[in-house]
Amino acid sequence: MTPGRFVNNLSKSITGSQWSDVEFIEVPQKDKASIGVLRRNEVHRFKKMIDQAVGCGRIGEKNKLSLLHVNSRSLYKNFEDFVVFLSSIKYDFTVIGITETWFKPSTDVAIFNIPGYSFIQSCRLNKKGGGVAYYIKEGIDFRLRSDLSDTNLYYESLFIEANITNTKYVIGCVYRAPGADIRSFIDRFDDTMEIVNNKVKDFVDFVTSYGLFSLINKPTRVTSSTATLIDNIFTNCVKDHFHSGILCSDFSDHMPIFSINKGDAVTAVNSKGKIFRRVINEEKINVFKQKLSDVNWSCLYDLYDANDSYEQFIDTFLILYDSVFPLVEKKSKKKCRKPWITPGLLKSINQKHKLYSRFIKDRSDANFKKYVVHKNLLTSAVRQSKKRYYDNVFRSTQYDIKKTWYHINELLGRGKKPLIPSEMYHNGITLQSDLHKAEYFNKYFIDLPSKITNDIPAAKSSFLEYLSVQSHSSSLYFTPTSVHEIIKFATALNPSKSCGSDDVSPMVVKSCIQYIADPLCDIFNKSLSQGIVPQKLKLANVIPVFKKNDSKCIENYRPIALLPIFSKILERIVYVANKM
Repeated sequence: MTPGRFVNNLSKSITGSQWSDVEFIEVPQKDKASIGVLRRNEVHRFKKMIDQAVGCGRIGEKNKLSLLHVNSRSLYKNFEDFVVFLSSIKYDFTVIGITETWFKPSTDVAIFNIPGYSFIQSCRLNKKGGGVAYYIKEGIDFRLRSDLSDTNLYYESLFIEANITNTKYVIGCVYRAPGADIRSFIDRFDDTMEIVNNKVKDFVDFVTSYGLFSLINKPTRVTSSTATLIDNIFTNCVKDHFHSGILCSDFSDHMPIFSINKGDAVTAVNSKGKIFRRVINEEKINVFKQKLSDVNWSCLYDLYDANDSYEQFIDTFLILYDSVFPLVEKKSKKKCRKPWITPGLLKSINQKHKLYSRFIKDRSDANFKKYVVHKNLLTSAVRQSKKRYYDNVFRSTQYDIKKTWYHINELLGRGKKPLIPSEMYHNGITLQSDLHKAEYFNKYFIDLPSKITNDIPAAKSSFLEYLSVQSHSSSLYFTPTSVHEIIKFATALNPSKSCGSDDVSPMVVKSCIQYIADPLCDIFNKSLSQGIVPQKLKLANVIPVFKKNDSKCIENYRPIALLPIFSKILERIVYVANKM
């Protein structure tokens, strides 16, 4: 991956590459202990290394533009080790570039999702190996640059354009397979770079002519007899201060490389904004019950209009509700570590890294043998632990088909619903801001019934011809509801359902219905006798739910309306009365 700011100054740009056969470093026997990779004796040293690179006293710093590149040598094979590695360093890189994913067109990439990141990839169509991919921190506004991306026998690349702190970056991950023609590779990369800068002829001139210099100058692939620099990060940001290095990790035969730019602060534009929630527990519900029992609802009974009665009721209810269950910001806890990685296994993983680091420092046969023996034993133990974990999971849910399918979908990466894409389109119009997306979703959902109605052919006869009586002004009658009936319907509510537009939890209503059944009975009977539904009971949160095909197309979404919980109780009353 190559960070840079191109000369044309139209945008900040970052291009990325992984070079094979560019530089081969043969380390003499006497220099085996000084090949210069960043070393550590235990996994927790990753934290210290990144802390020093960022230049801050804590690992939680999240406002630095940071890049990480990993040659995975089959992400399918090494994915769990990769996730453990990310959990070990405890640092959220802005963009993680992956080469040699070894994906196929038929690969279900959903199982490779990582919480907190969006995942995109490109793979070979007719040949094994290769493949490039990105993990991009959620909240970063980006789009795929198809005009710069390409996949062929000698050149594979995936470019994105990201908007970070109101500045556009072009980020590219480029891979050349070993043995592929380097001249063809350079010419193709030259064509890509020519879009933003001048043309060059050979590799050295090619790099320097664009003002690019290497941030990695130590071997990234080390064996018992060779040490090779074949992964790199290039930049032309001369004035910016980069902290770069190599992370000592063995989940692939290429060690990860990273770069952190201290000069740029990254502010992720989270389309969901801050997440708030209400803390609801038995203790708070009891407090809420006490407050409701102290309310005098007699003023509602003197009102005639159902609208006025419900508005006064819900205003009083929400004041108490907000005081007992206030909104608090939800602190997200990203858990990268898999549940079957026990503390004992994590300790063994630390020991494996320690042995690998010792081998990197002194590449003797004895150190290599100790490392390989421990690694093989650890691999077997992790597989057995994973098998036991899923045996216990599916054994505990064998009589609950819903939970069983939940865990199956979670295992296959289908548990998480896709987020609204940062860029969408409708009737040829590109939509990027959340406001424009909401407006076009509303317009599409409102116009959809009319469009469907217009497609239905006109009937040749009126429906009145099928009715024996022409006048039906008094044919609909509702028996007044009772407090007992309201409590019955409320206690049958599913407490896990989503809240409506009033943000009232079904669990709270179900728990305290006996304290509000009297005023609700009065309001609902007024509604039935007057033939009106209170306006605030009609308000709904409309959620666009993706169905199939392209998630960027508005036509592929369907609306789901979340009504207030009290509206559902009234619906149930009408439904039962209509059946009688």
